[in-house]
Amino acid sequence: MRAQFWYRADAQSMVSRMWDLVWLFREGGLRVDVMKTSTPGQIVYRDEHQVAAIPDRRVGFRR
Repeated sequence: MRAQFWYRADAQSMVSRMWDLVWLFREGGLRVDVMKTSTPGQIVYRDEHQVAAIPDRRVGFRR
């Protein structure tokens, strides 16, 4: 299974920039799904803006 990247909740500057991209993609007719979780899985990478995690198949995500 591949890792999924998530913005960290405390990375507000990056999250606000992400919403600008979402708007542009949607204006261009692309579907964008925003997903949230408090349990991303086994974290394999972390920096000040994001984490990469191997998801636990038993955990669902909120949209």
